[in-house]
Amino acid sequence: MLRKLIVLAAVGCLFPAIASAHFKTGDWDLTLQGAGNHGPDLDGVSAGVGVGLGYLLSDNLEVGLRQSVSFDDFGAGSDLDGTTSVFADYHFPMGDRGQWQPFVGANVGFSWGHGSNDSFQFGPEAGVKYFLNETTYVGLSIAYEMFCNNSAGGSTLSNGDFMYGLQLGVRL
Repeated sequence: MLRKLIVLAAVGCLFPAIASAHFKTGDWDLTLQGAGNHGPDLDGVSAGVGVGLGYLLSDNLEVGLRQSVSFDDFGAGSDLDGTTSVFADYHFPMGDRGQWQPFVGANVGFSWGHGSNDSFQFGPEAGVKYFLNETTYVGLSIAYEMFCNNSAGGSTLSNGDFMYGLQLGVRL
């Protein structure tokens, strides 16, 4: 019985009580992300890392900038690519202290690199953030990215890719 109490106390120390875990107007949000994606037919994979910086215009609305770099094996070889994008996300605080933060939003940006045709991209995104304490959270996200390619015949909209992400973030 005593062992169970000691283990329970140790686990409790890992997750301290959260006084107020939700975002507030004026907060900055720094995010590190690992990401992966696949084409619509599971015909290749990509993995990458990214960093994001967001600003809370209100308790729920965040706007920001993301930069990512990825390595992929789509097509005939492997390539190094990147994406620079801006985003807007609306958060829905849930839980007794707002520690759960589901969100929906959109992003628009530019994809570049050796393995891709430089192109504009845009799409919806959604996910959830869970605050481990007052400032630190982990998150999961999914986005559907559509690409606008320029060609000799004009711009074309191509099929998109699903983007999955795992984030570690800090509210500043």
